[in-house]
Amino acid sequence: MRIQTAVIVLCAICIMPTVAATAADAPTSKPAAPATTRAAAPAIITLTPAAAAEIKKIVQQQGLDVKRTYLQVGVKGGAAVRLRYVLDLNEEKPAADDEVFDSQGVRVRVDQKSALYLNGTTIDFVDNDDGKGFVFKNPNAVEDSKKK
Repeated sequence: MRIQTAVIVLCAICIMPTVAATAADAPTSKPAAPATTRAAAPAIITLTPAAAAEIKKIVQQQGLDVKRTYLQVGVKGGAAVRLRYVLDLNEEKPAADDEVFDSQGVRVRVDQKSALYLNGTTIDFVDNDDGKGFVFKNPNAVEDSKKK
């Protein structure tokens, strides 16, 4: 079952993968690990307490099973080279090569391709006079010079 939360609209930015996280740096033979939450693996993404609280609230409002629900975080290609962030709550079993981890009590999964672009990202939730929504703080993002 796939449940989407249409909560996220972000600024247009280009996202560049980190040099340290290229496929050439990955081990040549990686055994297929079971898709379970791994607390010991370094988290690609960190949720702030505010983001985690909002995600937990949405999971509860949508009547999802907390034990089976994952926050799927990824990037999708847009016009030209721009990429957009994608958040999705779903109960689908993660793929064998998905990165699966816990952040602030939320089970997070990131596909292998998106992990290159999202490594080191912090996701926050803000609610202020300008509106409310999730904010991505991505050290790999490069501001779009055409927007200046």
